Amino acid sequence: MHMKTYIQALLISTLLLFVSQTHAGGLVDISRDYGPFNLGMSNMQFTKITGIEATNCPICVSGETFVALDMQQARKHIPEDENVNGVDFFFLNEHLYLISRTPDSPSLFKVREEISASFGNPDSRKVASNGVSILAWRDEDTIISVNYDDINEEVFSVETKDSTLSKKRDILEAILIEETVKITP
Repeated sequence: MHMKTYIQALLISTLLLFVSQTHAGGLVDISRDYGPFNLGMSNMQFTKITGIEATNCPICVSGETFVALDMQQARKHIPEDENVNGVDFFFLNEHLYLISRTPDSPSLFKVREEISASFGNPDSRKVASNGVSILAWRDEDTIISVNYDDINEEVFSVETKDSTLSKKRDILEAILIEETVKITP
C-alpha cells in the first residue's frame, strides 16, 4: 500500500515538474523574430532590409559588429512594435546573435509579466554585486534576458540572444580579457 502511494506521488511530481518546465520556458519555443529580423540572419540580409551596414563598436570582440536604430528608424522597420524606443543589433561573424531593446515601460513587474505570459516563469535570476540583475528565459536555441537595477527594479534592456552564437562571443571575450591581463603590467 505504501509503495503504491509512493509511486503515485512520484508520478504526480514528475507530471508537475513537466508542466512547470513547460511553463517556465524549459519546453516553450522562444521567438527568434523581432519584426523582419531573425536571430542568425546574415549581416547582408539585415542591410537589404534597413539599408544600414553594421559597424565595429568600441567594446566588441573580434568579428563582432553592431547597428543601433534610433526610435524613428526602429518604428519604420518594426511598425508592429508601436512603442519601440530604439534597438541595437549585434552580429558575430556576420550573423545576428543579439537584439537589445529598451522596453516601453521600465517597470520590472510589467516587463516580467509580459514575458511570463508567453514563456512562463523565468528560468534563472542573477544578482551582481553592482546592483544589476538579470532575469532569463531559455529554450534550446534562444535566451531572453531582462537587465534591471536591483534597487529600484527599473529595467534598462530586454535582450534576445542566439544561445550558440552568444556562447562563442563569450569565449572570445574571455580570451580578449585574458590577453589584456597578460599585457597589463
